[in-house]
Amino acid sequence: MVALVGPLISIVLAVILGAAWFLLGRGGSSVEVILVLLAWTNLSLGVFNLVPGYPLDGGRLLRASIWGLTGNHRTATRIASAMGLAVGGSMLLGGVALAVFLEPIDGVWLAVVGAFLFSMARSSFPR
Repeated sequence: MVALVGPLISIVLAVILGAAWFLLGRGGSSVEVILVLLAWTNLSLGVFNLVPGYPLDGGRLLRASIWGLTGNHRTATRIASAMGLAVGGSMLLGGVALAVFLEPIDGVWLAVVGAFLFSMARSSFPR
């Protein structure tokens, strides 16, 4: 339940902050800019954490679902960790491609996050 509540709270905060920005008139004042940036940041964080790759919250939800279906914690962890490896590896490769071909700073950032996720998924993979 905790793995679900965290991302949902981020999404709810995004809706509240976005509504406040909308009600203030969607202008460019400092307060409105801060509200819209916080709304987008919370929405991005909530959605990203729901990606089904362990150790993200979405990966924990995936592991809990598989564990509930199979009754085997080790198998569930193995599958969720494999998904984490796939997500992290994809982000790493996508970040490198982005850095080389389009946007170096964003690409490096995406690659670093992908490498971190890949490393964490690999260390949680049951042997």
